[in-house]
Amino acid sequence: MKRKSDIKRRVKALYSEVVSKDGSCRSSHERPRDSLVYAESIGYSEEEMKSVPEEAAVTHGCGNPIALAELKKGETVLDLGCGGGLDAFLAAHRVGRTGRVVGLDMTPEMVDRARANARRGAYTNGTPLPV
Repeated sequence: MKRKSDIKRRVKALYSEVVSKDGSCRSSHERPRDSLVYAESIGYSEEEMKSVPEEAAVTHGCGNPIALAELKKGETVLDLGCGGGLDAFLAAHRVGRTGRVVGLDMTPEMVDRARANARRGAYTNGTPLPV
């Protein structure tokens, strides 16, 4: 059985590599349409994907937690493992200007990507923070 520290180190290295390959969360062989097809296959709508900055509309997750959450205006959301910010930005649409969304990720590269995407999308109700 792998030690927790080994698993954490490998996960951090993988996500750091994903971001650094071409300056985005896409691998060099992945096309934007492929990202949309995958996102739709795990529960995101095309409308949701178009509502966030293009660089955030890439997911490495396994589902759409925002579809399950009953978020209301003014609530605070913590997105653990925020990556490039996709779910954080979708949550921000739901909680509105009176709400707050905080994204948390273990890799500085993903936090940097989320912050850049937040600037692109003019999101102001949350700050991605590193673990």
